Amino acid sequence: MRLELVRCELDPPPNFKGFLCLKYLNLQQVLIPPDDIECLISSCPLLESLTLSYFDSLELTVRAPNLKYLILEGEFKDLCLANTPLLVAISVAMYMTDDIAEHFEQSSSCNFDKFLGGVPKLERLIGHIYFTKGSSNTSAATRAPDLQFWDENFSTDCTLRQLKTVKLTDVSGVPHEMKFIKFLLEHSPSLEEMSITPSLYVTEGRLNMLIDLVSFRRASPQASIVFIHEPA
Repeated sequence: MRLELVRCELDPPPNFKGFLCLKYLNLQQVLIPPDDIECLISSCPLLESLTLSYFDSLELTVRAPNLKYLILEGEFKDLCLANTPLLVAISVAMYMTDDIAEHFEQSSSCNFDKFLGGVPKLERLIGHIYFTKGSSNTSAATRAPDLQFWDENFSTDCTLRQLKTVKLTDVSGVPHEMKFIKFLLEHSPSLEEMSITPSLYVTEGRLNMLIDLVSFRRASPQASIVFIHEPA
């Protein structure tokens, strides 16, 4: 059973009990309260594929024990995968405004362990970060805040044992991006390939970014880093 909704408003009734046979859910530009999104997801026990597109400043907790494929696109302030043990593929396209970047810097609840710590079967991770309003150059993104954040918020037991492929695009090389890449390399013992495409707006810093990348320790002996250079 599939459900696709595009450019509409969804207001589930108070006695809504979910779609017990739904396996595929795709919501694009749908007006729905965040709590109702979480309720809708958790009330579909057979859900295997979830796509959420064009949501603004969303704080989302996903509880879907049978979910295998997750696609997210929009502005997300907080993402938590609370019960997703079967996830094998995640694609996240995040639009990073100045407000969102400031939130990630200041919020103590921004714990990435909530996002990747509960996906033991993850095999493929695709990430896109689109900076808007100059946030990659003028906001909190370029400042070098306390990078102990990563050590404090990532559990040392968080190992992505099944992760084989990582694709990151529009990478600007800011401190938290590089720390995240370093974490993935150090905690993915089965990783085969990580491809990184730098942002078109990053020109002078590409060489330094590449030097840092090849210096990172890799938990997987067969892991290769593919640095994709696209002329500006």
